[in-house]
Amino acid sequence: MTMTGDINPKARLRVTLTEVVSARIEPTARGRWLYATLASGMTIGPIPLDARDVTAEHIPPAHWEPRVGDLWEGGGRRWFVLARFDDDGDVDGVRFLSEGSQAPYQVYDGVSYHDDELEAMLTHCPDLKLISRKGQTRGEDPWSDEPPF
Repeated sequence: MTMTGDINPKARLRVTLTEVVSARIEPTARGRWLYATLASGMTIGPIPLDARDVTAEHIPPAHWEPRVGDLWEGGGRRWFVLARFDDDGDVDGVRFLSEGSQAPYQVYDGVSYHDDELEAMLTHCPDLKLISRKGQTRGEDPWSDEPPF
């Protein structure tokens, strides 16, 4: 609900910034501070990200979550989505594989998100976008389960 009129100085508010198109985070001795630019061009900040009552989360791109057979592009790479299997051979999620057969944890030099590639992709590829989805066609050729690279 959009507020109009005066705001009582003792009122509790929830403020949401939508369509943040760029952000810069500055680490300081007092915590991390966010400076953001909205789609309207307005700049906001500093916002204390480490404050107890402040939360920030990634907004997934259109067509999220990835499906097996998807081709995504982001972080300067193309990413093919494969099934991830548990120890019993059952599908328990998806994996990203880039050109050069590298997974996100190999590309982005970390191991802490090896089991959570979806979050790694949102963190490291803010420009992530779906290029094609299995079942759709690319030109005249039907899409297959094989990576297109």
